[in-house]
Amino acid sequence: IFDERARTAISKTPIRKEISIKDVEIINDTTLKLEDHQIKMNKDAFKGICKIVGLPVGFDKTFTASFGDKARQQLINRLKVAVQAKGSTTLSLVVNPDTKEIISVQKDPRDLISNATFLDTTSKIINKYGLEVSDFSVNSDGAVVVNTASPKNVWGINGLQDEEFYGGISFTNSPNGGFMV
Repeated sequence: IFDERARTAISKTPIRKEISIKDVEIINDTTLKLEDHQIKMNKDAFKGICKIVGLPVGFDKTFTASFGDKARQQLINRLKVAVQAKGSTTLSLVVNPDTKEIISVQKDPRDLISNATFLDTTSKIINKYGLEVSDFSVNSDGAVVVNTASPKNVWGINGLQDEEFYGGISFTNSPNGGFMV
């Protein structure tokens, strides 16, 4: 099962593209324009853009409710120009390979690794410490979670005679959070 899910995880590795912030225009909270192409984006991607330009999500909702989508578009695009003037010029778009939808927008890709590299690193740790995989999942956005338990690390709690607990490690690689242990 591990090998089968590893192949699935590798095939669902999100695509990353580094772009100049000046080449992006926000159309609305589900679409951005890049080099004359309109590209769908999900809510997490839109929140990433808001974070990069310094627009709190709560304020965005209130502003849009009061002034409409066109005013929101103008505000975000003006904030984008201000961010660019401060020297931030690069964005990292993370795209779902199946849907071609942008699933994350980040200032830089420092915490993002491919699912192949993630699985290689995770496998080495699992093998080195004799861990057993208890769960392995691949989400539609390409996020991978591997939960492990150590058969050598069993412990109990006083008063719970029939219960045994196993220590373990959870490994996650996601487009929004990067590699986490």
